[in-house]
Amino acid sequence: MSAVLTSELVEALCIRVDESPLAEDDRVVIKACLKNCLVLGQAFMEKSHSIHRLLRMIFGRTEKASTIIPELKKMTNRKYEKHKGHGKNGASSYTGSRKVLLPHPSLKKGDRCPFCQKGKVYPVEPVVTVRITGDAPLTATSFECEKLRCNLCGEVFTARPDEGPKYDAAAGAMIALLRYGTGVPFKRLEQLQDALGIPLPAST
Repeated sequence: MSAVLTSELVEALCIRVDESPLAEDDRVVIKACLKNCLVLGQAFMEKSHSIHRLLRMIFGRTEKASTIIPELKKMTNRKYEKHKGHGKNGASSYTGSRKVLLPHPSLKKGDRCPFCQKGKVYPVEPVVTVRITGDAPLTATSFECEKLRCNLCGEVFTARPDEGPKYDAAAGAMIALLRYGTGVPFKRLEQLQDALGIPLPAST
């Protein structure tokens, strides 16, 4: 009966290899082989690489894999569903986007697989979906600071936001970029910000 190679199993095997009387060079090679097998197994299970690309990664550019494995052509001709939200620019192109980690609604690491009821699920490369919204060049945050008053002595206690200037360094950099980088006049920027409800006088 063959065991499923999981990250936990590989870690346990590597610990046993470190404790074995083998030479140091042999232990390094064995641990590297175990970790490579785990990576290749995960790539296959995720279907993130086709068999053709996987063979190219292992053996390099040789003759067409379809001529070696006739069944490969049928497998690579399958139509896979494309994830929406990428367009011409891949998700990795949006380096300035805000990152939000979205956990699975019903599964977590170590839970039993609901499909086969035997294995355990583990984290793999997440699927990234990009959503683009409109916003003002300069945004603002209004802090409603709670005030509490003692009913006996009348002392007032007020919450305070983190100290800092009204316009932070990022706001100054954005104004300079719009004016001197893209040629937006201060007056036009003032009109745009006013229309979006975030006033920014040209004199500022």
